[in-house]
Amino acid sequence: MKTIQTIFAALVLLTSQLAYSHGSHAPVMNEAQIMALGVSAASQFSTQDTGLPIGKLPESWANIKENNVSIHKKGRGYYILKIENGADERILYVLVSNAGRVYDANFTGAFKDIK
Repeated sequence: MKTIQTIFAALVLLTSQLAYSHGSHAPVMNEAQIMALGVSAASQFSTQDTGLPIGKLPESWANIKENNVSIHKKGRGYYILKIENGADERILYVLVSNAGRVYDANFTGAFKDIK
């Protein structure tokens, strides 16, 4: 009887750990945090070529403020940010996850597989 209770207790502990281990590990960011991420991304794009088709942006993109960033589109699990720079007539669009991961950037606002 003692053995059955021990086995049962071990199974309960093991299955509860498995249930918790498959949850989402990345916290969801709010819109203000996502917009701040847009400022940071534009700045980073102006200091180095990140390998995206936009290449390295001019230094003026390093001085972007949060009021230059807006949410162009919000979808399930992602945002497309619209970033304007008064010193450059182009508008930068940045695709980010709701967990804050930057996936892509371009000047068209159209991203493959995003409808």
